[in-house]
Amino acid sequence: MSIMDSTRQWNLYHKARIALLTITPHSLNLSFDKLKSHAVTLDEIKTQSDDTVETVKGRRDGLVNQIKLLKWVSMIYMSHAFCTAI
Repeated sequence: MSIMDSTRQWNLYHKARIALLTITPHSLNLSFDKLKSHAVTLDEIKTQSDDTVETVKGRRDGLVNQIKLLKWVSMIYMSHAFCTAI
């Protein structure tokens, strides 16, 4: 959430101050260009982290399904083994 908040705050600040940025010295414009590039980088990192979260959720759900299947197979074979032992 903090990456999204940071980028949103930067975008709001940039929209509010865009007129002031055009009349500032050249060196200040360069630093704001760097900030814009960092905001874009933060957006990319957030997108990557969201993709990673979805991948992990998919793997987690797949693991849960595998455990359920193993549980049912074990219950069936245990009951057959018990019946055979009697």
